[in-house]
Amino acid sequence: MEIPSFTELNKLARKSEEGGVRIAVAGDCATQHIAAALRGYCAYTSMPSTVFDADYNQILAQVMDPESELYRFGPGYLVLIMCTEKLWEAFCAAPDKSAFAEDRIAEIGSYWQMFLSRAPSAKTHNTTKANSIPSRRPTTASSEITGRKRKTRSYTRPALSTSACRRWRRRTEGSLSPIWTPFSLG
Repeated sequence: MEIPSFTELNKLARKSEEGGVRIAVAGDCATQHIAAALRGYCAYTSMPSTVFDADYNQILAQVMDPESELYRFGPGYLVLIMCTEKLWEAFCAAPDKSAFAEDRIAEIGSYWQMFLSRAPSAKTHNTTKANSIPSRRPTTASSEITGRKRKTRSYTRPALSTSACRRWRRRTEGSLSPIWTPFSLG
């Protein structure tokens, strides 16, 4: 089955029926487009759904507080959206980079455990993409302006050793899913 474009999903989301499957979306980035796409995809597959979209950067507050909107909503599914740019910032700021992957995996695992302990019949879906860890190469962005290429920005990311990248990917392989992998709600 081919997945419709975001524009088509957004149109379907506006016409979707409430009820049925209850999906909560929480992230450390803006998630309103993901929530709309989920609503639209459920409508596309003729599955009534209600989608709760937590406020920006509210994973910790929503999951850890038993009185939060998340638990009042009573979702059957939780989708965590974790921005790789924020992971990169956290990695750069981490005092012990060698333990960063283990610490982050333990943190995400604690979110799941807390959520599942308070909503035992619910399922979780993590959307952090393991292969999107920044490389060591400098990145240059350019834009086309009146037929000429103009350099808009050029920067070099702080060096991340090849072994640290390999270690991160090896430890997270198979435990994290790409963001647009369709998953069964049934």
